[in-house]
Amino acid sequence: MAKVRLIARLDIKGPNLIKGVHLEGLRVLGDPQQFARDYYEQGADELIYIDIVASLYGRSKLTEIVRRVETLFAFADRFEARLKGAQTAADRLTPALLAKAFRGELVPQDPNDEPAAELLKRLATSRDAAPKAKRGRRSATADATPCATFNRPT
Repeated sequence: MAKVRLIARLDIKGPNLIKGVHLEGLRVLGDPQQFARDYYEQGADELIYIDIVASLYGRSKLTEIVRRVETLFAFADRFEARLKGAQTAADRLTPALLAKAFRGELVPQDPNDEPAAELLKRLATSRDAAPKAKRGRRSATADATPCATFNRPT
């Protein structure tokens, strides 16, 4: 199936975007650059600019409008590329920060602090010296303590 392309047509009269039916009842809609930006954000594949009175007055503001819109599109493309780059960098930064944190490289270390290896040895020793808890099943009545008293309404 062929891909459908969206091509927006913008009728220009002087510096304004206009709308009418068969060039009758023309009304000003606004800035053509803003409409072009809106079409771009909505996914238009192409834009067609038609200066409907250029031949009547022997002028062409169309080239200036097209130049401005191209500049805006180029800016939007650069901005999008920078955003993707920043997102990629942020995705890589989180694991790197965690790794540095675990290695103790994020802040200067206090020389008076106990090294982690010694702390782990001390914890293991104290765990080994602690009495072992009995493992097995408890009876339903053993160690049964009520959580709260319940008064049945009468």
